[in-house]
Amino acid sequence: MARKYLLTPVPKSRPKRWAKKYKKRQYWFPVEDGETKDQSYRRVLKLWEAKKVEIDDTLRRTDPAQVRLGDMLEFFAQFREKSREENKPHGWKVATEWVQGVQSMLDGNGPPPQEPPPWEQEEAETVGTTVGHHIERFLAQKSAAVDRGKLSAVRYTSFRRHIEYFQEWIGKAANVESIDGKTMIAYHAVLEAEVSRERFSPLYARDAYSNFRQFVRWLYQTEALEALPRNFDDRSLSIKAGSQKIETLPTDEAKALVSNADDEEMKLYILLMLNCGMTQKDISDLATKDVDWKAGRIKRKRSKTENHDRVPVVDYPLWEETFRLLTKRRSKSGERALLDAEGNPLQTTGIGADGKLKRHDVMQAAYIRYRRKMRPAKLPALKLLRKTSASLLAHEYNLELSQLFLGHAPKTIAEKHYVAPDRKTFDAAVRWLGEQYGIE
Repeated sequence: MARKYLLTPVPKSRPKRWAKKYKKRQYWFPVEDGETKDQSYRRVLKLWEAKKVEIDDTLRRTDPAQVRLGDMLEFFAQFREKSREENKPHGWKVATEWVQGVQSMLDGNGPPPQEPPPWEQEEAETVGTTVGHHIERFLAQKSAAVDRGKLSAVRYTSFRRHIEYFQEWIGKAANVESIDGKTMIAYHAVLEAEVSRERFSPLYARDAYSNFRQFVRWLYQTEALEALPRNFDDRSLSIKAGSQKIETLPTDEAKALVSNADDEEMKLYILLMLNCGMTQKDISDLATKDVDWKAGRIKRKRSKTENHDRVPVVDYPLWEETFRLLTKRRSKSGERALLDAEGNPLQTTGIGADGKLKRHDVMQAAYIRYRRKMRPAKLPALKLLRKTSASLLAHEYNLELSQLFLGHAPKTIAEKHYVAPDRKTFDAAVRWLGEQYGIE
């Protein structure tokens, strides 16, 4: 019966040596002159066992992923004890599962050291296999999508922030092939811990894990990974953000916001948000051709979903004051209906040379000035104006009409294929809105 070796002989190398692959890295031990195969194996096996202890100890103390796993183990162990003391069986069960899972990670195959030791330099991994290299490629692709108009600069910034946090956790020099099912479990645990420590909101942690999954899928699609982790679609590895409370303004506050705006530009921005459910980007992107300058109407899709087939083209009737100010502030030339004092778009976003978000927003700047003038009164965020009008319509009329006002795609079969929006009802509803704000 052939003898089973724990290391692999490499007799054709010069000098001859033994090889051992551990935690996705190759280790080499040369055969000394005059040694037989059995003699060299017994000697090298002792060296390897000592080296293995050293590697495991170094990983636990220095590797970012292992250190964070250690922190996780301590955190959930404390949570488990607290649950036991407070007689909370569910908390005890959950914490026990986390402790077992994290301990398994600590005892199993973790990410490789960030820098190979000198004796291993001969077979060191190339830069092209590192997590840092692939993250750089991933973000470059996303940046190119921003340049083509396929991805917003804000969305890119979110990708960058979340993926760089993952890179910091696992280590920039870690081998990309070390990303497996254990990585999915460990990183999910890290994000859950950040939520428990109130460093991340549940919504932020959920988005961070979602973007991490998108990066892992991209690695598979670009053949950096041979297969997706087996637990890639495991629903238990999800982060619940819960339902977000919809913030709106009391009608009196929205009314006062309009009446106190003595600056015509600021007043126009507020009116367009209340009258047509516009965001700052919608106002900036409003084209001259979208406005019926005789009838006083705006007919367009939302900027965010203008390329989506299922999203409706909404025909908004403008309140008299909205139309008056829009006509007065109309740009002299160009495709955009509104421009700043220098003839530039009201809002622009892009990615700077440093990879960070660069934003220019005339409307936000005007609103900041408005805030300062209104002190000590606290003014709401501009995004609440759109939500306030939509909520009023939903309460007074119906949800379907409110969704149309927001420019959302129809949800039911009837809305998609059979029931056309009634223009008279919609116009009456928008006029009713103006009355609530004291405008019509």
